[in-house]
Parts: sequence; C-alpha cells; structure tokens
Amino acid sequence: MRKNIFRITFGLLVSTLFIYLSIKNVSIKRVAVIFKGISNPYFYLSFTFTCILTLLAMFFRGIRWKYLITFSNLNPYYLFLVENFGDFINYILPGKVGEFAKSYIVSDDNKLSFSSVFATVFVERVLDLLFILSLGLFIPTYLFKNSNVFIRIRFFSLVLLLFTFVFIFLLFVFKKSLSVRNKRNRFFTFLYLFIEGLSVLKKPLNILICIVSTFFVWFFTAFSIFVLYKGMNIFLPFFNAIITLYLFTLGITIPSSPGDIGPFHFFVKISLTLFGIEPEKALTFAITYHLSQFLSVIPIGLFVTIKKGFKWR
Repeated sequence: MRKNIFRITFGLLVSTLFIYLSIKNVSIKRVAVIFKGISNPYFYLSFTFTCILTLLAMFFRGIRWKYLITFSNLNPYYLFLVENFGDFINYILPGKVGEFAKSYIVSDDNKLSFSSVFATVFVERVLDLLFILSLGLFIPTYLFKNSNVFIRIRFFSLVLLLFTFVFIFLLFVFKKSLSVRNKRNRFFTFLYLFIEGLSVLKKPLNILICIVSTFFVWFFTAFSIFVLYKGMNIFLPFFNAIITLYLFTLGITIPSSPGDIGPFHFFVKISLTLFGIEPEKALTFAITYHLSQFLSVIPIGLFVTIKKGFKWR
C-alpha cells in the first residue's frame, strides 16, 4: 500500500514539474487564441485522420503481439482490441497498469500463464525501444541548425542501444543460472520468461514479421503527427515528425501521472521549438495531439471494459 502511495505521489510530482516546464514563459492567452484559430473543417478532418492512423498503428501492434505469443494461436484483431484497452487503462490509471491489465485479459481469456504473457509485453517494449533508438542514429543531420543537438541525440541513442544489447546478451549467457533461481524469486522468473519470449525471434519468419510490424507501428504514429502538423498549419517536413516521435516516446518513459501528462507535452513542445515553432503553438499542438491519442482508444477501451464486466472501484 505504501509503495503504491509513494509511486502515485512521485508520478504526480513529476507531472507537476513537467507541466510547469511546459507552460513556463508561455502566454496562456496566446494559446487560447491559437486554439480558436484552428477551429475549421480542415483541422477537424486532419484530427480525425490522426485518430485513424493511431488505430492503424495499434492494429500492427496486435499483429506483432500475435507472433510474440507463439505458445497460443490468437487472433490479431482480438489482440488489437486488448492493445487499445491497455492504452486506455494507462490513460486513466497510474503506474502503466495497462500493461498488466492487457496481460491479465489475454491470460484469463485463453487460460495462459500471466507471467508468460506479460513477458511478451516486455519484449514488445524492448522492440519499440530498439526501433526508436535506431531512429536516433539515422535522423538526417541537416534538420538541425544546432549540430550539438544532433550529436547529443546520436550519442544518447548509441549508448542506450549498446546497453540494451549488452543486457540482453548477458541474460542469454546466464539463462541456465536464471532457470535454477526462477523457482525461488519472482524477479528471476520474469527474467527467465523474458528470455523465452525473445527466443521466438530466433525463427526467421517471426523476426521478419516483428520487424515489419514494428516499422508500421511507428510509421503510422509518425504519419499521424505529420498529418496533425498540416491541420494546425505547422509546415515542417515528415522527418521532423520523426524527431517529435523520438523525443516524446523516450520522454514518457519517465514515471508520471496517468496518460503521461506533463512529460508528453513538454517533450512534444521541445521537439517543435527546436525548429523555430513558437512555444505557444508548440504547446497547443502537444495538447491537441495528446487528446487525439486519448480519444482514439476511449471507444474500444470502454467496449472491452463493459464486455469483461470490470467495475471501477
């Protein structure tokens, strides 16, 4: 109980800090004026298309998850629904509870081991991290007027990539030791199951499908950002959308309140101000894009909640 209270309190403090940093030196009146100015049919069309692209990205998450849960033949459409439910929970509850919730649904519906299913969720996150960090290595240099920004992004991405690969390599090296210890310790059990989850990537077909699915997950996410750029009269090229994607994705790994409120807005805002967009317009975009993500998962999240008979208490 104390741990939960501490985690929630810490998350709220982090969110408060980043909300402050997001609105620091920003004219709220100017933000309100920008919001009024974008209320036109073209904006609403782009906003709707952004939501559709978000769901497309989620569909490819469902396909990828199917080929990670190799111990059961699950329908990717079913997994797409569960993926949406997981994101919906993350938007309304703290501590990334959605990752546990979607693992519980899949394990409960299909009589599978919760630990095994949750291990595949962790593999999902590792694949996402590897892909995002790889983007950091190949972002075109010409996009940055300040070369120091590019150098820092590339260096940070390279260090984290190397650390992740070394960590995974060591897990495989000590796999036998973990198998002995996993009966006595939940943490070692999880590490062992995580390695087992990674082992599906030894199969060429699984590797190909997971790589292609991961590519489409992030392509459609970046494209959704780019579409909303246009709808809000932000005239930046597609590669800038990738930088926005890169920064906010890494930024929301910071523990915070439900929905990553604060870190999400701060890092999206920073990604735009790097390229000369005024802070007020950058913050307006961050708020709008965050809203599009939430509205995309609400209908399916509520549908799964009702279907499963969950009660919010």
